[in-house]
Amino acid sequence: MTVALPPFPPVTLPHCFNARDAVDPDVRYYQGPGWYRTRVKLANPFPNGRAGLHFDGAGQKSQVFVGMTKVGEHLGGYDQWDVDITDAVAKQTEVPLAVLCDNSRDAESIPSDVSDFNRYGGLYRHVTTEGGTFPPNAFGLYDMHGNLWEWCADNWLDNYSASARDGSSYQNKESHFRVARGGSWHEPPELCRSAARIKFLQSDADEFVGLRVVCGVI
Repeated sequence: MTVALPPFPPVTLPHCFNARDAVDPDVRYYQGPGWYRTRVKLANPFPNGRAGLHFDGAGQKSQVFVGMTKVGEHLGGYDQWDVDITDAVAKQTEVPLAVLCDNSRDAESIPSDVSDFNRYGGLYRHVTTEGGTFPPNAFGLYDMHGNLWEWCADNWLDNYSASARDGSSYQNKESHFRVARGGSWHEPPELCRSAARIKFLQSDADEFVGLRVVCGVI
């Protein structure tokens, strides 16, 4: 007999099973398995390059599948970990990816049943692909969007009315704000594009703002 399964509801990462029920005084929060699935497009530019996934955190026991093949697993919800999917994807350009997270109580892992800590489940931190997984832009640059908001040379302008028409950067010695573009791992997908810009104090130092490092190969 074939059993029809309910469709997967769309979610945005980071995501937690227990975003609501963990703080509900009248309902015991969910503990058990939960699945995530998506399709990943691959375009590794290096002939012998490897493809990998980087998990900033997943609670609490996790398994990763490409198609029906398990490619990695991890125990622990509070550390970063990586999975090499090179052999499983072979030379395919798009693969189905599934991640199983399980926050069931386990005597072998912390927090234990006698603690007063919740064991949150899900991909509660970001999942990223390794650098160079996707094709470069027209200038030959990789991973320009969605990694870090990238500092620009321009001081902030509320609009483009006073910006230069010759491609040079806008400079204003009276301003303490700089432009950042491209989105970051901290933002929703719609902001991971070069047209997305925000202003930051030029003295700011945040984990989602930075610079590209370009290194010539000799």
